[in-house]
Amino acid sequence: MGLLSAGWNLTLFMDAYTLHIATAFASGMMTISLLGLYFACPREYSLLDWSMAGLLFLIAYSLQLATQFWPLPFWAVPALSNVFSLAGHCAILLGVRRYLGLKSHWGVLILVIVAVAMAHTLPWVQASVAHRLMLLVPLMLFINGLTLWLLWRYTARGDAVMLRIACLPLMLLELLFLFQIGIRSAIILMSDMDIRLAEGGSQLIQTSGTLANFVYISFGTVALVLMVVRRQEISLQQLTVRDPITGWLNRRALADIATREFERSRRTTSPLGMLVMDIDYFKRVNDLYGHACGDEALKHLTHTCEQQLRGYDYLFRFGGEEFLVLLPQSDETMSRQLATRLRRSIETSRFEFGGESRAITVSIGVAQWRESDASWSAMFERADGAMYHAKQSGRNRVASEDGERFILCDD
Repeated sequence: MGLLSAGWNLTLFMDAYTLHIATAFASGMMTISLLGLYFACPREYSLLDWSMAGLLFLIAYSLQLATQFWPLPFWAVPALSNVFSLAGHCAILLGVRRYLGLKSHWGVLILVIVAVAMAHTLPWVQASVAHRLMLLVPLMLFINGLTLWLLWRYTARGDAVMLRIACLPLMLLELLFLFQIGIRSAIILMSDMDIRLAEGGSQLIQTSGTLANFVYISFGTVALVLMVVRRQEISLQQLTVRDPITGWLNRRALADIATREFERSRRTTSPLGMLVMDIDYFKRVNDLYGHACGDEALKHLTHTCEQQLRGYDYLFRFGGEEFLVLLPQSDETMSRQLATRLRRSIETSRFEFGGESRAITVSIGVAQWRESDASWSAMFERADGAMYHAKQSGRNRVASEDGERFILCDD
């Protein structure tokens, strides 16, 4: 029986020993992989934070691994190993903040780490594993919970919605990590394991904790790489379908989106409006003040329009000074009223260039989907014809197709 017990303990020891090696190795791979990816994507500064997290984890688990061979003092294990492990999770959080376009606060991290390190010098903390859990678990829950909350909140709006699927693996990993921290801590605090943990016993609890960290670091590396790769894919896609000056969709995206919305309106008989805008005397702006001024005029127009349009409207720049706005769920009255508001907003607002305040005007044509239309091109022809009617009627006007003729809408 004694021989069997010794063999079982040796097996548990080897399992823990192997897991410590694997976790340290995974931490090193996290550092190398994410740092290498940073050199390939030098604008993804979040990779620096995450590679730093891998290095901090590596130091923490290397210290724990060393205890298998040498009796290290308290300040090394558990004090420094706890501090470096906590710092690694903080670095993950800061990298997520940077990834989402938020400010990274490394100064706050350093203060927290110093405070935790100083806390380990207190006799109360040194006296018990349970006391150290009472110090560290709330911090770990807060840090990882905040990471999960940021990912969930900031990928639910704007352009970041396209990143949500790529961020889901890390969110799920954070959720599972929080769950296991809570379960393990509750088991320890509600039982008599405190003494046995301090004496190196209760291998199941300790080994399960190391396994959870190994899974977090290994799969976390993959999840972080996935997030960066997805954003790079989106950036490349944006280059092919976005106008670089205004940020609006370009002619290449127009056909696909307009066809899709046209088919949806025909299938559901829901209204669909279209506006075609052209800047008045734009060539004169370029000739008199240069193309840089013309670019500012384009940006001014699109920014002014964005303040009036809805989040689900589609905005296109399909020519030099020509723009198209596709208006789902917009009937004839709504489309004409919106066109009038846009024209007046552009006319009354001004932009700065060369130290002077300048203004532009636009002519706008309005068209609506009809059941007789064979494609969205029929709508475009009517809107384009209405826009030219607005120009021929004196410019800075809004015109709409009305049966077989065009009429001015804002006289």
